[in-house]
Amino acid sequence: MGGHDHGEFIILSRKLCNCRDRLEIRADCPVDLLITDPDGLTIDKDSSEILNGIYWFDDLNGDNSLDVIVSLEPKQGTYQIQVKPRPEAGATDTYTLVFEDYSTSKKTTVADEVSVKDIPDEPYQFELPSSESGADINQDSDGLFDPTTHPGNELTSEHLGHTITATAGSHGAIDPAGYVTVTGGADKTFAITPNTGYVMLGLWVDGEPAEMSDFYTFANVSADHTIHATFTREGLPEKREQSIWWWLAAGGVMLLLSGVVLIHLRHRYK
Repeated sequence: MGGHDHGEFIILSRKLCNCRDRLEIRADCPVDLLITDPDGLTIDKDSSEILNGIYWFDDLNGDNSLDVIVSLEPKQGTYQIQVKPRPEAGATDTYTLVFEDYSTSKKTTVADEVSVKDIPDEPYQFELPSSESGADINQDSDGLFDPTTHPGNELTSEHLGHTITATAGSHGAIDPAGYVTVTGGADKTFAITPNTGYVMLGLWVDGEPAEMSDFYTFANVSADHTIHATFTREGLPEKREQSIWWWLAAGGVMLLLSGVVLIHLRHRYK
């Protein structure tokens, strides 16, 4: 396996990566991935042989743990994905494996809530066809990816429409959260809820400040969007404002006293 000449290994927010016209492979914790592309090149969390391959981590489902996201330039042919449990994975933990081809707006769930103890010995296979044909899951002569022998791996495929990425800062939540699929032309509402003792500090939609409210609705969705909410302790902004005015007043008094002292000294030593 090659070094770090071509790949990038980083922890960052998914919205910082331009996913258009790329293939994205996602797996929620507690697993890591070893991916082999149609040319036989590999990428995992330690190294990459794939040009412009990006392997990074983000909290996809809001459970405060890092999930795997691999972004690749799509190639027609068969991808092989070996799932590897992390050391902290328990026997009752489950994982979901998803392919999303942004060039054709297709998403395919390869493994859905599969138990870590049922990880297949052989890699999953995913066939990426030309844009004219649909995504497909293949089973080869060795029986790779057989839904009848791996419960929970049933294939589901759908036209994505558009994706709204919903995130929230500490001390509050947004619902639904994560990557929310919305059919083109539909409406989607998000509920923003601060924790007890906190209030909303700011709301940003597509990177721009928006009017703060307990609910925000994207109407007639026709493109991808982002929404992000932040929170602060209740009453803190007012206290900060009062503190600023107190210091300004104190500074004025000190300045006035300094002037009086200066005038007194000048008169005294004339």
